Amino acid sequence: MKPGRIILLLVALFALFSLTYGSGQEEPNIKFCPRLLKGLSGDCLHAQRDCNDEFNARYKGAQARRCRCDTTANTHTCSCCIVCGLNEHENDFPFVSKDDFIPEC
Repeated sequence: MKPGRIILLLVALFALFSLTYGSGQEEPNIKFCPRLLKGLSGDCLHAQRDCNDEFNARYKGAQARRCRCDTTANTHTCSCCIVCGLNEHENDFPFVSKDDFIPEC
């Protein structure tokens, strides 16, 4: 190979590597906290919304994940990890007892 082609190939590889791995912007460090919604109508299989959708609809920016649904009688309980610090809704969450399942976030 000629030296010009080698240099061109090295520059192209460096540029490709830089675009792939060196964006320079990292995702913000988002912390997730466990939260619970009790007394939702219907059982888990026949609810209008699944737990992810329920949290995301009620709390803007929740980004619900690791959700679990538990049915009791004609209601269900959703427990999910959502973005911590949604201060406007901190007091909306019901009291959580030791018996309630809370996901590890």
